[in-house]
Amino acid sequence: MKDQTRPKRGQQKVKEAMGLNFDPVKISNAYDDWAGSYDEDCSEICYEAPSIMVDLFLQVVERPPLQEESLKILDVGCGTGFVGNILAERGFTTVDGCDLSEPMVEEARRKQAYRELFGGVNILHNNTWPPSKYDAVLCSGLFTHGHLKPSALGDLVQMAKQGGLVVISARACYYEQQNLEDEIQRLVNYGKVARVHRWMNRPYFTNQYGHYFALQIT
Repeated sequence: MKDQTRPKRGQQKVKEAMGLNFDPVKISNAYDDWAGSYDEDCSEICYEAPSIMVDLFLQVVERPPLQEESLKILDVGCGTGFVGNILAERGFTTVDGCDLSEPMVEEARRKQAYRELFGGVNILHNNTWPPSKYDAVLCSGLFTHGHLKPSALGDLVQMAKQGGLVVISARACYYEQQNLEDEIQRLVNYGKVARVHRWMNRPYFTNQYGHYFALQIT
């Protein structure tokens, strides 16, 4: 008989990922190993953050769904391609993706939703990448325990054109514990970004909530 009290694999993998201590080597190794079952495990825990973040993005750009778009978009921490796949379904055709994990990027490549994909990219230690600026930089799933610290938001801002957008998701508990709001306000105070819109306490995955933010480069 199956032990109903034993955590499901997706729940266990998320728990392990939360303990990576912001270490890029540990993060890369963990996601390299997880790549093959990542989509299945995320389905198991009802991982909704990518789709909600894209919904916020669509609301901000005020474009109807299913219409082909010319915006040049970068999906940071693209993983196996959840965000790119949703954007492709909504008609966006100029979407690039990057991730620290090469095997995750290979899984994303199979979805055929991206113009270009880049693996092995550590956005915190690569001042020459990306080579050009984007109209919108989207980032789902990285502002969470053990992954990116709030200061990484400034790195995302550098990737977007003036007047462009940065749209992110953040787990609600991370937002509080890591003081993400302080980093957003710091960027506002320094004239780097303006607040556009936010959705608070929306679903993230099973029994967890997230906050979603859209910022414009000033």
